[in-house]
Amino acid sequence: MTTRPSITLLAWLAVATISCNKTTGNAEKEPSPWDMATEILQSVSAPVFPSYSLNVVDQGAVAGDGKDDLPAFLEAIAAVADAGGGMVVVPEGEFLLNGSIHLKSNINLHLESGAYV
Repeated sequence: MTTRPSITLLAWLAVATISCNKTTGNAEKEPSPWDMATEILQSVSAPVFPSYSLNVVDQGAVAGDGKDDLPAFLEAIAAVADAGGGMVVVPEGEFLLNGSIHLKSNINLHLESGAYV
């Protein structure tokens, strides 16, 4: 009596895939996203924002005072959006936000070095 060598499931799947590809004429593997990374990176361009900017401190935010600075952030975002877009600047310091920041289109939220939100 002859015994057949045992074959693992993974090896069986590999053989079945190769056989299936040969049968369908699809011998080449599908490209992975990593194979297309260079092409993807070349098709992406960095956003360009208008030069208008507004500091959250100018809207009433005070670093380190323990009070909610969210209204000042939202006012700054709204003002920059109304101006057609640009940069909302958060200077150095710790700002307390009791809620979420909702950015609008064409807004660049820029945290300077040492800024904490």
